Amino acid sequence: MWSWLISALIGYLIGSIPSGVIVSRAVAGRDPRHVGSGHTGGLNTARTIGIVGFFLAGAPDAMKGVAAVVLVRQFVASDPWASVVAGVAAVAGHCWSVYIGFRGGMGISVLGGLMLFFAPPVAPVVIALWAALRFTVIRHTPRAVAFAALATGPVAWLFGVSLPVIVLGTASGAVLFLRHLSNWNRVYSSTKEH
Repeated sequence: MWSWLISALIGYLIGSIPSGVIVSRAVAGRDPRHVGSGHTGGLNTARTIGIVGFFLAGAPDAMKGVAAVVLVRQFVASDPWASVVAGVAAVAGHCWSVYIGFRGGMGISVLGGLMLFFAPPVAPVVIALWAALRFTVIRHTPRAVAFAALATGPVAWLFGVSLPVIVLGTASGAVLFLRHLSNWNRVYSSTKEH
């Protein structure tokens, strides 16, 4: 139990590192929380400092969950469930960062990085599902992301990955679904799509 609690703390603190805020302030002296959607992930950082912001913020975000898992494996516990706890906590930390008043990004990059690390085929399938939902059935980006995120665990199961990875995808997808509820009824213009 103690190893899981420590894993959760490590995951949350690493996931909470606000890459978008750090990058935006360093590059342009601006804060993505005051631009566009107000989120701190790669997409809104791109609105703040240009397309380079997407990569400068998105890449570190994608590595936060993996970094938490690697640290937990190395220094806390080799138990795969401790890694699951760390990964899910990293996603939650990114969404509700303790360093910036429990604001943050939408968790997509962190979950994507985790899936690429644990089960590489899962991420492109979930992205394809998002695109199908976004451009055919739902036609609303946050809702499409929310439902595609919920499919992460089932898609992982279809690929026959281990139970801990399935649980990681399922739990992290649920976190993303909850995070996107705040944008459920948000209307985006064609130039300010989420």
